[in-house]
Amino acid sequence: MTSTDDWLNELTWVAMKREDEPEYDRIRSELIKVLRKLGGYEPGVDDIYVDEIARASVYLKKTEIFLDAGTEDTYSKMADTRLKVRKTIDDAMNQLAITRRQRLANKTEGDVREELKQALLRGLKHGRTGTK
Repeated sequence: MTSTDDWLNELTWVAMKREDEPEYDRIRSELIKVLRKLGGYEPGVDDIYVDEIARASVYLKKTEIFLDAGTEDTYSKMADTRLKVRKTIDDAMNQLAITRRQRLANKTEGDVREELKQALLRGLKHGRTGTK
């Protein structure tokens, strides 16, 4: 593994800094909002890719600082790093699209009916008990 790969690995998995959390939260919530709007959002599966996309997006912005203030050597390393981070985002988006497409395509009419039936039963149960 090259030093650029080491740096990218360290950058990608370092704990989110406090000042980055609002940006991360904003990106993450927007992605989730879109997934919910499109239907079939499954947090247990989708959030893995949503998290990866949000983190990589924050890190991508950070690499811009190094591009603007770097030497020739750091510029080429940061340009390479940016390409790798963009690839990470693209790969996560592709995986998110694939898993969602498979889930939604595999739903049969019976599955949809069962989900509607369960939602109706939950609604009736909450209506009787007066809870939400």
